[in-house]
Amino acid sequence: MEKYFRDKRFKELYISSINNCKEHLKEVIQCNSPLYNFTDHSLTHSQRIESRIISLYKELFEGSNADVYLNDAEIYILIMSIYLHDIGMELMNEDRLLKLFEIRSYKNKFTQSLVDKITIEEIKEAKTNSEDFYNFIRKNHHIISALWIMRSQEKKEFALPILDGYANFIAQICFAHNEDVEVLGEVYYSKTSYHDNTIELKVLSYLLRIGDALDGDRSRVNIQVQNIKDIPVISRIHWYRHYFTKSIFCQDRNISIVFEFPENECLEDELETYFIDNTKKWLEVNIDDLMRRKILESSIRNKYLKYTVQVEELEYGFITSIDEEARCRIKEEIVGNKSASIVVKKKIM
Repeated sequence: MEKYFRDKRFKELYISSINNCKEHLKEVIQCNSPLYNFTDHSLTHSQRIESRIISLYKELFEGSNADVYLNDAEIYILIMSIYLHDIGMELMNEDRLLKLFEIRSYKNKFTQSLVDKITIEEIKEAKTNSEDFYNFIRKNHHIISALWIMRSQEKKEFALPILDGYANFIAQICFAHNEDVEVLGEVYYSKTSYHDNTIELKVLSYLLRIGDALDGDRSRVNIQVQNIKDIPVISRIHWYRHYFTKSIFCQDRNISIVFEFPENECLEDELETYFIDNTKKWLEVNIDDLMRRKILESSIRNKYLKYTVQVEELEYGFITSIDEEARCRIKEEIVGNKSASIVVKKKIM
């Protein structure tokens, strides 16, 4: 995205900060992380998000309409948010996490809202190096990421190479990526400005949410890890969804998905449908939010953010098949969903 900076006065400053951030993250992200059962949250995850957002929304970067394309401040904020949105995943030490949340009272309302979401008691109860602790981090990583970014300007231990005045914007976008989209209705996400640039935080938050969902194909997992690590069945199912999604291709507000399923041990049709539907759901939920909840209706960019999702092709190859435990768990889920659907229909009738 750096090539889309237009103002030469700030371009060098922005690029220097971005490069410093990437170098810093090389020392932080998944260097010592025990979260091997999670999908890829490394720098390459962020790089794929960045690339796919550009491919999906060329008009927001290459267009000639100044009211539509992202200005330099927005591009900088979006890039930094893309690379920092999962940094909370790396705070795997209880002592450091306690230090991050040690101050319990802030005048900044957004920062206060973050510390209010996690208590000191919850952190202590999770216990470092336990599965409960890792799940706690995973569930709350967007809160941790946002608070880390907010405190990066005042606490050396959590320092990040963010330009002065931008941390608040970046933290808000990182927080929103894992929250219900209704959060964008909060006052923190109102249109604002900085250095004479209008900043649409709702739009930038929406772009990160979409970009994160777009990185949902085979490039996100190394399926062979399942042969050497004891990965919980719920995580394995999540991995299989990525693995059977061979590629997600984005171009001019169109998303095309190619699936590949095992030839040597054919999945039942209902299992193929399960993986196809779940992948599409992750990609369609954002456009559904955009249309149904009208969260960006006031923005001139609203019509440029709509996209379509289609299954381009189903392929079959000699690839890893799903294990029996995961297969049974999915079938149980399918039966449960059908039963729930029948109950709902009876109530409606």
